[in-house]
Amino acid sequence: IYLVHTDAARARAAQRLLTEATIITDQQTAAILLTAGLLTTLAHTGMSTRASRIVIIGGRQNPEVTDLAVAAGVGEIITWSPDDAHRVPLASLARRATAVLDALGSATHQREATAMVLPPPLIAIDNPAQSLLALPTLLSIHATIRHPIIGTKLFYTCAQTLAAGTPDNRMLSVINDPGLTRAWANR
Repeated sequence: IYLVHTDAARARAAQRLLTEATIITDQQTAAILLTAGLLTTLAHTGMSTRASRIVIIGGRQNPEVTDLAVAAGVGEIITWSPDDAHRVPLASLARRATAVLDALGSATHQREATAMVLPPPLIAIDNPAQSLLALPTLLSIHATIRHPIIGTKLFYTCAQTLAAGTPDNRMLSVINDPGLTRAWANR
């Protein structure tokens, strides 16, 4: 079952009640895709995850992104929310970051994060349907493991798989990428 626009408490309640079903949320697939983008970006720059410093816009709203950054071994993780803007401007945090992950998808905050002379790479999901990219990989990995629990370890494995399959000239795969379709057809 794929839940869209469901708050975290309701998603957890559904997961507890529907133990026979696999329940995945759009926030989880978005977190997987953002992490895949981070891993791809770090691979392109040659920087290790331990040496990286990231800013997550909306980490409180989508805690899976932070959990996956921890699982990836990111050296320093800073979460920022629009509520923090009056204390710490996003641009001041982004200035020292290796990458900025936008879990909120706000064009205003994206402009603020990149309004610098040398902005860090901004990893964002441009289209909500793009997070659907994680579903086939996630379900395939889930079907092959012996442990039925959907969680951070599975999500991180999925992010690694997506990053490994992303073309060199892209940060993220796109849902209509013919190479992605061929890769899944050959599985």
